[in-house]
Amino acid sequence: MPDGGLPNRDFTELSASVGLLVRPAAANDNFVIAASFARAARPPALEELYFFGRHLGNFAFEIGNPDLNPER
Repeated sequence: MPDGGLPNRDFTELSASVGLLVRPAAANDNFVIAASFARAARPPALEELYFFGRHLGNFAFEIGNPDLNPER
């Protein structure tokens, strides 16, 4: 559990891809049909969720958001 009463977050995401390649015999390898589908997700980093304060490495003041959802 994070300090300060912030909620503990658990992210279970799935990333996958599938593709299909079809070479019609009548085209004598001069024609190809290709299709693909992909899904990717990235959970928020610890800094994006909980940081609050200055970050001396890039001279910034960072404010996290514990309600962030994964990016898809």
